[in-house]
Amino acid sequence: MSETVETKKHIGAQIAAFLDLSVRPFLRSRMGGQRLSLPMIIAVFGYMLLLNGIANFSVQVPPVGHIGAYTRSEALRTYALVFLGFALYQRRERRKEFLSGVEWHGQHAGISHFEAISVWTR
Repeated sequence: MSETVETKKHIGAQIAAFLDLSVRPFLRSRMGGQRLSLPMIIAVFGYMLLLNGIANFSVQVPPVGHIGAYTRSEALRTYALVFLGFALYQRRERRKEFLSGVEWHGQHAGISHFEAISVWTR
């Protein structure tokens, strides 16, 4: 039974990390290159585009009327494009640092842009 619980915890952690990746490049700088893997970036980008398509789905059914969104919103699509550009930029910067010999752990979570706030709350 403990293997099942551990497996479920691992799957839950993987899902949380997948969703976390959609905001992490904006909240942290100098993330490790392994955390910004190209397949994960593309998967998160595709997931956001899929959600945007589902949210904007609309169809006119004659006996029922209008089903779905009345107005289209491209906010999530725009966010997905900005995310893709920013994540690829950070990935390129880590790659340049790696090739120039700068030591940085590949699994590093990054440096928070909000560290100054934690000093005020202590």
